[in-house]
Amino acid sequence: MPKPNTLHIFQDAFWTPASPQGLPNFADGLHVLHNRLAQSIQENNTIIKYIQRRIQAEEQYASYLPTDAVHLPLFDDDLGVSLKQCFHMVCNESLSSAQVHRTRATNVTAMVLDPVERMASKYKSTVEAAKKSAAVLLAKFDSQAKITLAAQQEYHVKCKKVQAHQPHYRPPPTSASTVDLASHTWSRQDLTLLLTRLDQTHQPLLGQHLLDGIGQSAGQDAEAVCQQLLAQGWITPTTAHFTDSFTVEATYAVLTSSQSPLLLLADPLASDEFVSSSSSSMISTASSSASSPSTFGFWMRRSKQPTSLQDLCQDMNQADHDYKQATKLLESLRLGIEETLFAHFEEMELLELERIQTLKHAFISMAAVLSNTIPMYQETYDQLMLYQETLHPEKDLKIIVEHTKVGRFCPKPILYTNFFDGPATDQIFGVPLEDLARKEQMPIPLLISNGLATIESHLDTMQDHDRSKLWVHPHPLRTIHKVRNELNGFTQIPITMHTLNNYDVSILSSVLWLYLLELPEPLTTSELYDTVKLLYAGSTHHDVVNTHLSSVGNLMATLPAANYELIKALLYHFQKFLASINDDKLRARTQQSLIHRFAPVFARSDASSNQHRHDRHPVRFLKDLLNHADAIFTDQVDAAHAQHQQRQQVLFQRLSQSQRRSSSSEMTSSSSSEQDRPPLPPKRNNTVSLPTARRLPLVLAPSSRTLFEDPEEMPPLVTAPSKPLPPSPQQPSPVMVEAPATMIVEDDDDDHISLDSFFLGE
Repeated sequence: MPKPNTLHIFQDAFWTPASPQGLPNFADGLHVLHNRLAQSIQENNTIIKYIQRRIQAEEQYASYLPTDAVHLPLFDDDLGVSLKQCFHMVCNESLSSAQVHRTRATNVTAMVLDPVERMASKYKSTVEAAKKSAAVLLAKFDSQAKITLAAQQEYHVKCKKVQAHQPHYRPPPTSASTVDLASHTWSRQDLTLLLTRLDQTHQPLLGQHLLDGIGQSAGQDAEAVCQQLLAQGWITPTTAHFTDSFTVEATYAVLTSSQSPLLLLADPLASDEFVSSSSSSMISTASSSASSPSTFGFWMRRSKQPTSLQDLCQDMNQADHDYKQATKLLESLRLGIEETLFAHFEEMELLELERIQTLKHAFISMAAVLSNTIPMYQETYDQLMLYQETLHPEKDLKIIVEHTKVGRFCPKPILYTNFFDGPATDQIFGVPLEDLARKEQMPIPLLISNGLATIESHLDTMQDHDRSKLWVHPHPLRTIHKVRNELNGFTQIPITMHTLNNYDVSILSSVLWLYLLELPEPLTTSELYDTVKLLYAGSTHHDVVNTHLSSVGNLMATLPAANYELIKALLYHFQKFLASINDDKLRARTQQSLIHRFAPVFARSDASSNQHRHDRHPVRFLKDLLNHADAIFTDQVDAAHAQHQQRQQVLFQRLSQSQRRSSSSEMTSSSSSEQDRPPLPPKRNNTVSLPTARRLPLVLAPSSRTLFEDPEEMPPLVTAPSKPLPPSPQQPSPVMVEAPATMIVEDDDDDHISLDSFFLGE
C-alpha cells in the first residue's frame, strides 16, 4: 500500500490557547489528541475481534457441514436407484460448501485479519511511544519554568532592594558590555554573533569577508574597525607571515574569550571570575604570609571595602544574569517543544490516515473474498463496494479535527524582561510593537520593513509558481526557528537588507509570519475583536462594500501608531505581491490561502475558551482590508488617526502631571509624619508576574488597548476612488511607556460611545 500524503491539518488544531498572563500550555491540546487516538485504538480492537469471530464462525461451519453427510446403510441395497444418487449429490454439496467456507476463512485471515493486526500493533506502539516522549519534554519544560519563575522573583527582589536603598537608581552603562571600535560602539553579544556567523559562513575566513560583513554597519570605517578587531584580540591571522596590520588577502580565525587573554579581561563575566579568583589567591597569600599585625593592617588598608550600594548592585547583576540565562533556556525548550509537537502532530495525522486506509482496504478485501467464493454473494459484494466508495480518509480526518479541535497554532514567546529597561533590550521576537518602535525609533520594526523590501526585490526574478508559494507554503518549524534565533540576536546591530539577503526569501517570509504571530496581541488589538465580529454579523457583501467600510476606517483610526503603520505596510506589500502573479486562477487561490493564513495575525480573540473557534469574521475582515484598502485608509482616516494620537498625548501629559502632584503631596505628608512614627520597611509585592506578562512600573502613557473614538469628533469619511496604498514613511514614532499596573484611571463617560455609532451611515 503506498504511503499516504499528510494534509497538515493536525498541526493547526491541537494547540491550547495560552492565557495572556501565563506560560504556553501544551498539555491540554496534546491530551485531547491522544484521547482521540485512544479511541482509534479501541476501534481497531473492535474490528479485529469481529474479523476473528467471523473467521471462527466460518471454520466452525466448515467443520459442521461434513457431519451431516453421514453414510446411511439403508441405501446400500438400493443399487442403481436414482434416489440414492440424488442424495449422494446433496451430501457432496455439503462437503464442497465446507471446503468453500474453509477457504474463505483462510483468505480472510491472510488478506484481512493479518494486515489489520499488523497495523493495529504498529499504531498502538507508535502512539504510546510518542506520548511518553512528549510527556518527558513537557515535564522538563515545567521544571525549567519553575526555575525561571524563581529566578525572576529573586531578580525583582534584588532590584527592589537597590531601589529602596537609592530610589532614583538607574543602571549605568558598563563599558565591559560594549566594545568601542573606531567611532562605533558595539554590543559584545552582537559583535560575537556577527563574527561567529562570518566564521561559519566563510571557510577560510578572508579579510575581505570580514570587511564586507563589518561594512554593513560601519560603512567607510569598516577597515579601521577590522584593524581594531585584530588589535583587541577578536581575530587572529592564520597565515604563515604574521603581521600586526589588517589585510584583505590574509585569512583569519575568530577567537572566543577563553582563547584570547585580551577578551578574557574585557568580558564582564569572565573578568569577574578572573578577578575573584585572583583576589582569593591574593588574600590567601596575604593571610599565610602575614606574621605581624602591621602586615595584616597593610593588606586591610590596601583592600578597599565595597559600599552597601555596590554589594546590592553586585547581587542584582548576578540575579539578572541568572534570570536571563534561565529565561533563554526556557525559551529554547519552548521552541524545541513546538518543533517536536509539529513533527508529532504530523506523525499522528499520517498514522491515523494510514489506519483508515488500511481498514478501507481490509473491508474491500473481505468483500472480494465473499464474492469470489460464493457467486450468490455478488450482490452483497456490490453493496459493500458501494459503501466503501463513500469512505474518504481525508474527509474522516477533517471530521475528527472539526469535533476535537482545541486551538490554532499561536506561539507565546518567553521574554527576558529587564527590570529597568523592559523586554526590548535582549530580543526582537515577542516584544510589543510599541516597545520595539521606541527602541528602534522607527514606526515599523526594521525586521518587517527591510524584510518586506527584501522579498519585493526578488519578486521580478521569480516565476509565477514560485511567487505564489512565498507567503503560503509551510516550511518545517525547525528551519524557521533556526533563522528566527539568528535574527533574534540583532538587538544592537540594525537588521539590514544586506543581512536578510543571506536567507532564502521563501523561508524569510515564513519567519516574518512567525514574528507577527508571536506578537503579544493581534495587529488590530484584542479589544476590537468582538467589535469587528458585531460589524460583520448578518451583513452581506454588498452591505460591507457600501456601508461598513467607513466603520472599519473608524476602527483603524483608533489603533496605536505602530499597529496602524504596520497594517498599512503589510497590506501594501500583499497587494504588490498578489499583483505580481500573472495567472488569474493562481492569484485567486494564492489570495485565499494568504487570507486564511494571516487572518489570526490581524484579528484573534485572547479568550482561552472555544467559543470563538468557528468565527469566520477574521477571514472576511482581512479580505475586505486587502480588496478595499484604498477606500479604508483614506487621507481622512490618516488625519483622524493623527488627531487621535494627539489627544492621547494630551491625556498622557495631564495624567503625568496629576501623578507628579499626587506623588509630591504623598512625600510631603509622609515627611511631616516621620518624626511621629518609626520608619516602615519598603513595601514588598508578593505577586510576581511571569516573564512574558510584566509591565514596566514607570509613568502612565496611552495604552495600546485604546478606546473607540467618537465619529462626531473625527473628520467625515469619504469613500475615495481606487488608488495604490502608499508605503509607510520611515519616521520615528513618539516615545511612550505604558501605565503601571498599580495605577487606576477613572473612566470618563464622555470618552465612551455606543458601538451603534460605528454602524450608522455618514
